[in-house]
Amino acid sequence: MNFISLLSYTYGGGFAWLKDVYDVLPPILYSILAVVGAAGIVYSIVLGVNLAKSENDEKRKAAISRLRNTIIGVGVLLVLVLFINLGIPAILHAAFPEYVT
Repeated sequence: MNFISLLSYTYGGGFAWLKDVYDVLPPILYSILAVVGAAGIVYSIVLGVNLAKSENDEKRKAAISRLRNTIIGVGVLLVLVLFINLGIPAILHAAFPEYVT
């Protein structure tokens, strides 16, 4: 028994429409995460190079600020995608065990 099989729920009653949503949504969200994560990594590398080449404190502060914001943005996206794909079904299963099995 693996981790993914623990999170495969059967939705019934008023939550039956979630089966269709969770058949389509996770692959889309993981694809978006891969694309944005790759772009964030490339942008972070570019900002790191800009930080290393910065000539004065003003440019250095701007590069650090952008780098920090990029890392926070990619991290928040990762947390949201994992919460939507893994957290919400688990919460629904805990709250409504008779409809989500």
